[in-house]
Amino acid sequence: MMQQVNLYQPILRKQKKIFSAVTMLEIGAIFVLGLLAIYAYGLWQGRALHQEVVRLQAQRKASQQRLETLSRQHKSTSPSAILEHRRKRLVAEKQRKQQALALLQGRTVGNTTGFGARFRGLARRRLNGLWLTDIDIYDGGSQMTLAGETYSDKLVPRYLQILGKEQSFQGTDFRKVALRRDDKHSWLIDFRMSTAAKKKEGGK
Repeated sequence: MMQQVNLYQPILRKQKKIFSAVTMLEIGAIFVLGLLAIYAYGLWQGRALHQEVVRLQAQRKASQQRLETLSRQHKSTSPSAILEHRRKRLVAEKQRKQQALALLQGRTVGNTTGFGARFRGLARRRLNGLWLTDIDIYDGGSQMTLAGETYSDKLVPRYLQILGKEQSFQGTDFRKVALRRDDKHSWLIDFRMSTAAKKKEGGK
């Protein structure tokens, strides 16, 4: 009597061991070490963040104390004397400029055209080789003196003719004209012409 035995049955095959006990221990050790490393990194990072928070809180507290100190100083002191002095100076300067502007544009006794018109006329009527160095207006604008320099004495009467074409200078009679050679620069001639023979005492 014969009996057949199937050697290919799974129960009779040799089973492969996927992981041995040693390997499992090694894997477990690596996993634990990884967790410890993550935990240590978290502790380090948390400590660094805590230190940063403490620093920011200290900085915030110092800023608040400084703000409170400045607020108390501002409340306890009166307005700055320097700022008040500057304000008064600016107000006074503004008033002076307004008065000067009103004087230039205004018409006083003996001045029917206003100072501004005369200055604009002088600016328009320029002559090459002759220039003004001093303009003196007085007696409410009824009298004036012009002084300057030129390369030629012939340009002075020509300049007077040019000024006469300006409406603001019509009727203005320059009664005194003086020419003098410059001592330091012989090629220059100083001139001075005035509507009055002698300047009267008084404000400009």
